[in-house]
Amino acid sequence: MADSNTKALARLLKKLSALRVTLSRAERDALDEIVLGAKAEVAAHGMTMAKVSGAKISAAKMSAAKISAAKVSAAKVSQPEVAAHAMTSAKTEAASKAKAEVAAHGMTMAKVSAAKASQPEVAAHAMTSAKSSAIRDAIQFDAARKVYILKAKAA
Repeated sequence: MADSNTKALARLLKKLSALRVTLSRAERDALDEIVLGAKAEVAAHGMTMAKVSGAKISAAKMSAAKISAAKVSAAKVSQPEVAAHAMTSAKTEAASKAKAEVAAHGMTMAKVSAAKASQPEVAAHAMTSAKSSAIRDAIQFDAARKVYILKAKAA
């Protein structure tokens, strides 16, 4: 990134960090996902060896949780309940009418092409994955200080 872009990004991150403090947990999570991308969530849900070894289940608990064929046979659903959930012709007719209406409102390639052709300015300002990846890769979250920071460039 150019030096002026780096300075602008640093100022923006300072403002976003100040904004982040005022948000609820759900809003902070959404902001983190926008700023940091999916990598932050993936890292937060990572399994460490300590978590895996601590989660081992004993053989006794495993055998108690098994379901036998006898248990399944005893739990068969009664026939009246099955009949109550059957599809009637009225239900299927209503579903087919709904499908026809959905098809009538479908986007065809002609409609999509016409919409794209009328928006050349939008295409010119599109954010490519290369641009967004470069920006996201340059940002990290400092959990101790609870702020977004620019990563140090590797020499």
